[in-house]
Amino acid sequence: MKEVIQDSFTMKLYTHHIELFIKPETHLENSVFFQILHVKISHYDDPVGLIVVREAQNHYYSIDPLIFLKFKTQFETHLKWYALVSPNKSGFQNLVYLKQMTNLKVYSFTNYEDALSLIEE
Repeated sequence: MKEVIQDSFTMKLYTHHIELFIKPETHLENSVFFQILHVKISHYDDPVGLIVVREAQNHYYSIDPLIFLKFKTQFETHLKWYALVSPNKSGFQNLVYLKQMTNLKVYSFTNYEDALSLIEE
């Protein structure tokens, strides 16, 4: 496992998946999306799974849902699947947009251990 730490996020890079921890009070917009994409492209040739982890009940960040539409090709080219882990279902509403705007398999979990079953896909 390799860890990449940026101002807005931390990424843990595993063999077949990435865990993304967006720092609290971050707004995920185009520039942050491209930083994350750059890290993925720098370390992986093939598509990988992405688990976004929201660690605490009071951990909030925002995502521009238009990212899912504007960068549909990038999502579908670089990801096998996308999963959000959040203890309070915060952010699950954005997954509706991702499911509608891409062909990715999209998952949501309230428990990190449940998301680990995806890693074997």
